[in-house]
Amino acid sequence: RDTDTASYIERIDRYGNGDEELLTTIQTNVKKFYIYDDYIYYVKDGAKSGIYRLNVNNLHEENLIQANCDDFQVDSNKIYYLVQNYLAIMNLDASEKDIIINDNLSNFIIFRVNF
Repeated sequence: RDTDTASYIERIDRYGNGDEELLTTIQTNVKKFYIYDDYIYYVKDGAKSGIYRLNVNNLHEENLIQANCDDFQVDSNKIYYLVQNYLAIMNLDASEKDIIINDNLSNFIIFRVNF
C-alpha cells in the first residue's frame, strides 16, 4: 500500500488468528484517530475534508462536520476541534456545536483534572 498518499485503518484479531480487515482508507494531515464505543473518529483532507466517524460494526461512515480541520481530540463524550484558528466543541453525534475560543490558535491539548 502507498502510505505517502493514504492512511489505512485496519482491524486485526488481537490473538493473531485471522486476516486483517480494511475498515477505511483516509487521506489526512492529522495523524491520529480515536476509538470510542463502536465508532472510529478521524479527519479527512481534500474535497471531502472534515471530521468523520465510522461504525466498526456495519462500516457506515458519517460526516460530522465539513471543514478543513487542523486538529481534533475526543474526550468526555465531546469532540474538540481546531478550524481556521478557532477552537470549537460538539457532541459525538455532531449536535450542539459551539465555538470555545475565537483566537489565533495553532494547536491545543485538553487536560481533564479530577479532584
